[in-house]
Amino acid sequence: MVIKIIKRKEAPKEREVAPVVPPEPVAAKPVPFDERPVAQSLDELRANPTQFRAPAPRECKFCENLYAFPCDGASKTCMNAEWKRARLKS
Repeated sequence: MVIKIIKRKEAPKEREVAPVVPPEPVAAKPVPFDERPVAQSLDELRANPTQFRAPAPRECKFCENLYAFPCDGASKTCMNAEWKRARLKS
């Protein structure tokens, strides 16, 4: 086997090697939880859970339980409100 010796002045210039994996885009810095705006409804909170936060719980004026979004007796689907209405009727 013949070994060919290449002198420096005859060697081809090295090309820059392209990166194997393209650089990942820098993700946006997440908003700290305390700085997020408070959601006005449960639907808004469910649609954008990373952009909004739930409000501090407050007492429902009708059934007196703590909720983030109390219905104050207006909801027909709130079981606690239904039970309270049933107790008030009897």
